[in-house]
Amino acid sequence: MLFRPDGSGRCGWGIKDQNSAHSLPVEFHNSSDRSNHYFAATAKQVSFGADSPNGQNGHAAPDGPAVKSDQPGGKGAEYTLPRASVSVLRGTVQ
Repeated sequence: MLFRPDGSGRCGWGIKDQNSAHSLPVEFHNSSDRSNHYFAATAKQVSFGADSPNGQNGHAAPDGPAVKSDQPGGKGAEYTLPRASVSVLRGTVQ
């Protein structure tokens, strides 16, 4: 996780599974005051992988564009990460 001075945060994952997308919740835990934090209203997701527009035969094409989307944030929000991809989520952390 990377926190920026403007209050935004970013985190990334690599999904090796060639067959299935994976959904996961994102929670940031502050161990000093034992509080939990989440992406606020919207998180921006950028994914590059087999399902990108230039993916070929289920494999990522290195010159293909990334897939961008806005995902709802907040406590309990889950983010779906495409199969065989690298994804980054970024947004304001509350």
